[in-house]
This record gives sequence, C-alpha cells and structure tokens, in this order.
Amino acid sequence: MRALGWREAAVAILPLAGALVPSVAAGQPGFYVTPSFSVGEVFDDNLFSTPSRRQKDLISRFTPGIEAGYRSAPLTLLGRYAFDAEVFLDHPELDAPQARQELALQIISRPTRSPSLTLSLDGAFTETETPGQLNVETGLAAGRVRARRLSASPAIAYRFDPLTEGVADYTHTLDEQSEGVDTRTHIGDLRLDRRLTPWDTGSLGYTFRRFTFDLGRFPFDGDETVTSHTFTLGWTHRPTALTTVTLRGGPRVSEGAVDPDVLASIRQRLRLGELSFSYSRSETTVIGRAGTVSVEAFTLSATYDPLPRLRLYAAPAVFRASSDDLEATVYRMDFEATYRIRSWLSLTGAYAFQLQRGGIDAGTSPDQEILRNVMLLRLTIEYPYRVY
Repeated sequence: MRALGWREAAVAILPLAGALVPSVAAGQPGFYVTPSFSVGEVFDDNLFSTPSRRQKDLISRFTPGIEAGYRSAPLTLLGRYAFDAEVFLDHPELDAPQARQELALQIISRPTRSPSLTLSLDGAFTETETPGQLNVETGLAAGRVRARRLSASPAIAYRFDPLTEGVADYTHTLDEQSEGVDTRTHIGDLRLDRRLTPWDTGSLGYTFRRFTFDLGRFPFDGDETVTSHTFTLGWTHRPTALTTVTLRGGPRVSEGAVDPDVLASIRQRLRLGELSFSYSRSETTVIGRAGTVSVEAFTLSATYDPLPRLRLYAAPAVFRASSDDLEATVYRMDFEATYRIRSWLSLTGAYAFQLQRGGIDAGTSPDQEILRNVMLLRLTIEYPYRVY
C-alpha cells in the first residue's frame, strides 16, 4: 500500500507526508536525498472523537522527515520516513515524541532484456495514536488509541502487444490496535486491458479478498474469516486529451451473498488545476473491529493554482458504511492552501471538517453525531539535492 498524505488518509489528521517521489530533477537518473522539517500549530475541537463532552486543545507539532531515491531507466528505488512529535497545551498527558510515524518504500523494475515487463513492490508502515487516520475507505471516526498498519504489495505488468496489457498484483495488510481486534487482509487482483479505439480501453478483472480477524486468542488462529470473489468489466473513455471517464463494476460474491462492486470516476485537467469526481461501492474493514462493512463513497477533489507559488485544494466527500442492520454516514470537507515562499520554504494552512451520524457497532444510536473540526498552520523546510 502506498503512503498516504492527510488529504487522502485522515479526517482531522494533519500531514506526515507529501508525495513519495523525490523532488529534484525527477526525470533524470541519479540518487537523490530530500531532508525536511516542519513545525506547525494544530487546533482540534474533539480530541477523542466523542459525540458529547468534546475536548479541545492546541497542539504544537514537529515533523522531521527524509526522502531518498535512485532513478534510472531499468530501476527506481524510493523511500521515505517521517514522524510527528506533539506537545499539547491543555492535555500534557498526551504529549508524545512519536505520536505518529510513517515509513514507505517503493521499487519499480523494467528489465532492459524484457521491455514489455514491469515489476514493482510497495511497502508501508504507519503507527499512530489516532486510528481514524487508517479508516481511509470509510472515513469513520475513532478514539485515541495506539494502532499500526503494515502492508506489502508486489505487482507484475506485462504488455503482450501494443494494444493489450495484463496486470497481476497482491496486497497483504496487517492492522493492529490496542484494545481492539487485529485484522489480516489478503487482496489479489488480475486484470486484462485491451485498447479498443484510440479513445477507448476495455478491461476484464477478477478480485479475491480474504479478511481474517483475531478476536483475542493467541496465537493468531483466524477466529473469524470472510472471503469474497469479484468479477468485473471495465471501460475507460478519453473524449478529449484532458478528460478521462472510467467505469468498472460487477458482482461480488461474499459468504453466499451477491452484491454489486462499482467504481465510476471522471477526471478533468484544467489550465490551472484539476477536477475529479468518483463513486465507489465495495467491501472493506474498520480498524480495530471484527467483520467487514459495505461502503459507498462519493468524493470530489479540486486543485487550483491561481498563482505560480500558490496551490489551493478542496475535497468534499460522503461515506456510507453499513453492517448488518446498522449504518453510519460520514460527511467530510478538507481545504488546504500552500504558498511556496522560497524553493526550500513553504507555508500551509488547512481546515478539516467531519460529521458522522450513526455507527456500525451494536448499541450505537442512529441519531448519534460526532462532530470534529481541525485547523492547521504549518511551516515546512525541505532541501532536495542530488548525490550523484
């Protein structure tokens, strides 16, 4: 699994990371290193993600990090590590020298003897006191407790001819949470893409998912397991050079039940930015909880560069997660503005809003609401340079 920045991975969690790719002359071969350090102030009006008696605080956050990478035609190696140290104004018991840490690695190989073949391996490790950061697909809130995620994803792509490509990938993820359920996830994907016209590409796909939940017995013996098989048809259409429309879907068979698995998206590149919308319906897990949930997600994102040094970003989203007879709806809005003062110095302001109604755990009232607002002001220093 690739490392995720706060805009994708966190509701009210502010960033550890930017892109994983080194930022010095990325198109040229060589070895690159980018050390960075950021200092910021965070205001959080619901530290523990509770429906009532919300507690707020002002948090000082310090984030050292480093990126390193090697690029050449046949081989790309990328890596990044960063951690957050946090100091709380009103809750000193929450102070932590490593409140959050993230490690990401990526290897891409294109053997010169077989130019049609591409091999890749992604790995990531995240440890955090705010596990809601890991509920990427559902947006569900979670209290403050130590949680970690470790994942590895090898993949292989082979181009049979100029019009046909096959892709196979596998992802193994281990989620652990204090006072919660540990989860192992195995996901295997097979896909065959065929260009039908200069503007259209069709695809056939199969996805295998296996979720195993440890309910507390040792050793990990798979107390509960859910398996599903999904068969999909896909179509990608490019009506213009700046517009891409993707549709993919099919039946998902899970424990004898049949449900739709759907992805629909449209992406529009603009002269000074980009606009995209997507709808998805699938099956996933919630950190620290046994059992799978069905989730629908509506997401919109917009990037706009009104000035050469200024970038604006907005991303409203709605998630609907359901399990048995329970349901939760999450409304989320993220804003971010980044101004590059110098090539090595940038200032970022961000605001994240989240409202969750209902829940997917037994005993949760459908009228329950969890509201959270987080604001950030951060100064970042980074100095990329080429080693050779």
